[in-house]
Amino acid sequence: MNNAIKNTDSAALLADNPLLQKSIQALFSYKVVDPVLIDLREVSTITDEFLVVCTCQSEVQMKSVLNNIKKLLSVAGVKQIRLDYSPGVKWAILVCEVMILHIFEKNTRVFYSLERIWGDVPIISLTPELHALETEEAEDDREYI
Repeated sequence: MNNAIKNTDSAALLADNPLLQKSIQALFSYKVVDPVLIDLREVSTITDEFLVVCTCQSEVQMKSVLNNIKKLLSVAGVKQIRLDYSPGVKWAILVCEVMILHIFEKNTRVFYSLERIWGDVPIISLTPELHALETEEAEDDREYI
């Protein structure tokens, strides 16, 4: 079983999905930690898209990331967006047609280790350099709590 995080060219992988690319750019603008992209397109009946997994440093950061990713998707015309989030949680999920976004508190992410569960599927470590914002537009629309 090969579950190592790969340094695959995520830009090439995302070339056909600009909304996912914008979502990843937004995650970096909120300073999430250790984001990875898990490519489920060939192996899952849950989704034919991607899991995005990242860590937030606080509940306030988690709530801001969720609210602003939801806003970005809504403005882009995504109609079906579901959030699983309650105050005090250590794991939040946003589900839409583009991705399933898992946002964890650090220790909770280590405990559940979604990257390990998916085994042989491509898991791509995302870096801010590869997903740099092309304009300041994304930062201008951010909401702070």
